[in-house]
Amino acid sequence: MRLAELSDVASLQTLYAESRMHGKTVGDIDWPRKFSHDFLAGYISNKELYCFEEAESGLVAAARLTETDNIAVWPDEDQRFLYVGKLATADIVRRQRYVPRIVMPATERLAIERGKTGLRLNCLADEPGLMRLYNNIGFTLLGSVRIFSVFINREIETAKFERLLT
Repeated sequence: MRLAELSDVASLQTLYAESRMHGKTVGDIDWPRKFSHDFLAGYISNKELYCFEEAESGLVAAARLTETDNIAVWPDEDQRFLYVGKLATADIVRRQRYVPRIVMPATERLAIERGKTGLRLNCLADEPGLMRLYNNIGFTLLGSVRIFSVFINREIETAKFERLLT
């Protein structure tokens, strides 16, 4: 895992587009067809976007890891948590349990290094596959909240998950 750089934007756009296409085949996703250069560059300049690479395949996953997230989802902005968002995986690693094997352990290490005691994330509430995945890797569903998605220009229901680190 490494911090994303501006030179990664094109590869990140491709990765997020691929992940969005997969999301559309199994449910819904509130991401645009293509994240703009400026949108991703904002996360990069804030040092919030991380890349996961494999020697043979290059960029295979990305995640936004931040100490604050959407206040409509997490109004308490509890500083004990690292917030995980914009998590995407490439098709080449999708069926390899890449998130539980690689992404989450690296994310946990970063959270611990920053003195955090837990992780928080959210996903669309009508994504049973993602909800099962998060439950299976130790996240607890805390409920859901309705928010407005600027990407798809409508209100969505998002499920909130939390996991304490040991």
